[in-house]
Amino acid sequence: RPYLGLSLMDPTPKVMRSLGLDPGTPGVVVAQVMPQSPAHQAGLRPGDLIQRVNGQPVASSQALQGLVLKAPPEETMSLQLLRDGQLKAVDLQPKLLKGQAGS
Repeated sequence: RPYLGLSLMDPTPKVMRSLGLDPGTPGVVVAQVMPQSPAHQAGLRPGDLIQRVNGQPVASSQALQGLVLKAPPEETMSLQLLRDGQLKAVDLQPKLLKGQAGS
């Protein structure tokens, strides 16, 4: 299964306000980035709001995990995210893990 090395959380109004974003802004919040993971190597940071994966809108952490699982193994994924109020595009290449949990 593809491994990104992220912990995600669905945005609550409180979390969104703490990030300086409107509570209605769509996306999934990066809670943690594992050291030396594909997400770390791509430059993702806690507090990033992932809005799209390969052009597909992301409405929940479960939806993002579903898109990751459907993606071809080890194929580069394009993420669109908000960081500090700015749109940013990030390319990320998942690692393939066999029989281990992770996202």
